[in-house]
Amino acid sequence: MVWTHIILEGYCMYPHCIQKKYKTYKVTFKKEKIKVSKTPEVKINESYIPKGWRPKWCLKNNKKRVPQYKCMDCPFFACTNADRKDYVLFDKAWRMQDSEDPTMR
Repeated sequence: MVWTHIILEGYCMYPHCIQKKYKTYKVTFKKEKIKVSKTPEVKINESYIPKGWRPKWCLKNNKKRVPQYKCMDCPFFACTNADRKDYVLFDKAWRMQDSEDPTMR
């Protein structure tokens, strides 16, 4: 069996999910001109999660909402695949760490 890493970009969706409604603006592109509507369209947030659902450890220890391993069970955690550029940098740093650490040989 070979062990490898899954490289993801994690996000805290807390600020978005606690809003029951949000505003959107329509943007249209015509040739080289960008037009933004002046009146917002109010939409109901289908991903709404009440504020009380935020884990207690997050309230105490994670004030900046930086993704951590504990976040995997959180209803506000979202992730996507990492960009290739970020993945290559991570992989390069990991390989350098292996070559510098004598216990990894």
